[in-house]
Amino acid sequence: MTAEQAKDVGTAQFQGLSSRLDDYRESHRELHDEHSKIHQDVASKADVADAKNYMSNLILTIVLAASAIVGGILGRLIAP
Repeated sequence: MTAEQAKDVGTAQFQGLSSRLDDYRESHRELHDEHSKIHQDVASKADVADAKNYMSNLILTIVLAASAIVGGILGRLIAP
């Protein structure tokens, strides 16, 4: 094999590796984008769950406060 042929083979191998590296980078980028999307979905679901939990606690607090007020009023009316 001549030096020119060896150079051509080396260049072809390098181009093949370079192409595979580009494919790997593209695959990695796609996986990274998908991973980011999953994190965003989880974060939005967590925000919804937090909002539901907050509303449940708020409603429970309002109901308990209302029952305490009604109980106090009834207590004063029944046993003056």
